Amino acid sequence: MALDYSSIGLRIKHARSQKGWTQEQLADALNTSREHISRTETGDRGISLELLVAISNVLNAPISDLLADNLTGSEVTTDTDLHYILLDCTAQEEKIITKTALLD
Repeated sequence: MALDYSSIGLRIKHARSQKGWTQEQLADALNTSREHISRTETGDRGISLELLVAISNVLNAPISDLLADNLTGSEVTTDTDLHYILLDCTAQEEKIITKTALLD
């Protein structure tokens, strides 16, 4: 089974953005280059298990959330339409959408 590196990258980007970090800040925390982070987030580059675990730890993002689109046979709580919409939102947009969704 091939991994969907684009979805992993999108989820990493979302977790990084939620923390308010730039690619440069994440790269510094991981002792890697901003270019490496950029290629990882766009899915242009595969990601090693070691880097995935390091990103999960540094961003305090559950690894299951980062891999959610690649997991089968287990209940993934982030596999909802709303969650996919929120992945590409700013923190402000996420607050507005979440507040609106909870009102319905």
